[in-house]
Amino acid sequence: MAASLRRLADPDLNLVVYHGAVSREDLLAFWRAVDENDPRNGAPWLSYYNPETDISELDLMTFVELKRIMEPKLRTMSERAPVVSAMVCDSRLNGAILSLWKGYVGRDPDYMSEPNIFTSIEAACRWIGLDPSAHDLVAKAVQSRAA
Repeated sequence: MAASLRRLADPDLNLVVYHGAVSREDLLAFWRAVDENDPRNGAPWLSYYNPETDISELDLMTFVELKRIMEPKLRTMSERAPVVSAMVCDSRLNGAILSLWKGYVGRDPDYMSEPNIFTSIEAACRWIGLDPSAHDLVAKAVQSRAA
């Protein structure tokens, strides 16, 4: 699997680290497996794309399917709290692809989350509202998942 999920307790965060080539099938399978009824999924989501991650296979039809999968999950999760989602990526190509996703779901007023894209973990952590002391913990968790 080209993505791994780690739930951090302190700070309360769902951390997804993408690595290697991310296929359409991998991405959709990963998000299908997320249990929208698990209360831990109400914590903010931070998705980190390692510099060598390749998401070039993800096209508009992948995003159409991903949105179809995510909409009912987000509706359920947002009943407990707003769904906060940040993506960290410093690759130009991947950033352009993620911007397509952000633009696609961001234009839909019924989509229950609008992800934001950052080039650093620290900026994403600040936007999520994590205490500055947690930024290093998140960075270390990313590195341990990336290894």
